[in-house]
Amino acid sequence: MKQFVLDAHALLDFLENGPAAEKVGRLLKDAAAHQQPLLVSVVNWGEVFYLSWQRVGEDRAGRRLRNCLAFPLASFRSIFRNRSKLEKSKRFTISLMSIAWLQLWLC
Repeated sequence: MKQFVLDAHALLDFLENGPAAEKVGRLLKDAAAHQQPLLVSVVNWGEVFYLSWQRVGEDRAGRRLRNCLAFPLASFRSIFRNRSKLEKSKRFTISLMSIAWLQLWLC
């Protein structure tokens, strides 16, 4: 299975049953079946929480993110330690902005 990276809007569409919900649902199902989580950057997790907070309030936004823990998702933080392996795979690129946010988050 290919490695996929979800952005905030893909996750929000899934959580809010938006236009991409069905496709993201299939990706999540395949990821679980292959035991290969989909990736979400730390910045996108923050965006999901922030936009959810604006739309449904702090409590429901927090519940949404806690519910996401049951999904086959991994943050870049969990794979950042294996960066050399990640760079060799060339399946995707981590932007400089994502690296900066990761470093702030890891501190």
